[in-house]
Amino acid sequence: MPSGGYPDIPGVHFVSATDRPVQRERADYPYRLEVVLTAPRNTSYVLMHGFAPEAFTVQARTRGPLDKIIADDNLEHHVRLRKLVFTGPNGDIKRIER
Repeated sequence: MPSGGYPDIPGVHFVSATDRPVQRERADYPYRLEVVLTAPRNTSYVLMHGFAPEAFTVQARTRGPLDKIIADDNLEHHVRLRKLVFTGPNGDIKRIER
């Protein structure tokens, strides 16, 4: 969550994030977004998490909320993006690995 987190978004289930505990994936939320970013060059982040990558996984009931997360944070073009995998009930929708 590159900008420090998202407000609660209806229809979105957070599975895991760098600063949140892991939750069980939900079968009734067929859309899944996994994002991995390099560690930010921010002293407070490094003190809390080390140089580990920043990562999060979310699920949604419909595609729209995950498209919004990708667009709002410009994830496809984010300078720290290393991996973005967006899947739906029929497989990959979008996959970027750098």
